[in-house]
Amino acid sequence: MITLYYDNSCILCTTNAITMQQKAPNKITIIPKDDAIDLLAKYNITELDIMTYVVVQDEFGQMHKGMNAVRLLYKTANIPFHSLLYFPIIKQISNVIYPIIAKNRYRTPKWLIRLIYGRVANSCENGVCHIDPKLRANIKENQAENK
Repeated sequence: MITLYYDNSCILCTTNAITMQQKAPNKITIIPKDDAIDLLAKYNITELDIMTYVVVQDEFGQMHKGMNAVRLLYKTANIPFHSLLYFPIIKQISNVIYPIIAKNRYRTPKWLIRLIYGRVANSCENGVCHIDPKLRANIKENQAENK
């Protein structure tokens, strides 16, 4: 059993989380970031981290972030192409591309999410999900103060 912590303010993240759990309900638990901030802090994973990267906790309690978390998640959900993500050239390319996609995920249009997943978890204003830049700035400020 793995646990996927996801940014529930992101429609792409929410749709991905729900889809992965539906593909492997006995293997994947999903927890929105809003319900896991204190727990994740014990692993030195900040709110900004969870709002930036996919975070997965494996069955041994180890945390995985970013593309490593995506690989584990897709392997656990038995996504047909998951083994391709481990090929050296694809692994390198995905490690470069993932941060770009993660940074821009709030701009993902609903039609693209529907194309990828076959549905959209919830609706966003004007067909695009985004986070208020002020909220993101406040999180960064809070983290800087806590250091």
